[in-house]
Amino acid sequence: MNVKFQEDEGRTLEEAAVPIPMKRIGLMEEIAAAAVFLASEHSTYITGQDIVVDGGLMAMGQWAN
Repeated sequence: MNVKFQEDEGRTLEEAAVPIPMKRIGLMEEIAAAAVFLASEHSTYITGQDIVVDGGLMAMGQWAN
């Protein structure tokens, strides 16, 4: 999905990764791991939280750009 989005925007994945603090695009497995964790017994005491899996974009304020 990310590859298609970047192609539509006219950017390569390498160009898209420039503003990301971790300097790379997230993997499907990383997003899935967060979802699996939240669906597991390991997260039973978590309520009403936003779990941001974005390589640090929100922490660096990239949402405002």
